[in-house]
Amino acid sequence: MRLTISRIALLLPLLLAGCESIVRDAPPPETLAELDRALQRDPDDPELSIRIGELELERGHTADAYVAFRRAAGLAPDDVRAVRGLALAADALGFDDEARAAYARWEALEARASGSGSDPD
Repeated sequence: MRLTISRIALLLPLLLAGCESIVRDAPPPETLAELDRALQRDPDDPELSIRIGELELERGHTADAYVAFRRAAGLAPDDVRAVRGLALAADALGFDDEARAAYARWEALEARASGSGSDPD
C-alpha cells in the first residue's frame, strides 16, 4: 500500500492510539493452546480471535495474526480492536486493498466513537 505524506499524517494519530490501546488492552498471559481450545468450544466469540491475533503479533507471526483478526472482524465488524488488528496485519502482509478498506473502517469507527463521524457503513 503506497502511503502519501497526507495519508500518513491522517493515520498517524490512529496508529499511535491503536498502539497505546493494544498495550492498555493487552490480554492476560494466556497460552495459544488455551485460546485455541476455548475457540473450539466457542467459535463465534470474537474476543478469543482478537486475543489470539494479539498473541500472534507479539510472537511475530503476522500471517497467523491476520487470520485471527480477519475472523474476529467478520464476527464483530464494529469492534475497533478487531478492525485495527486486521488493518495492521493486512498492511504488513502487503494485502493492499484489504488493508486500505480496514484502515478506512478503523478510522470511521474511531470517528464514530469520538462522536465526530458518521456511521462507517
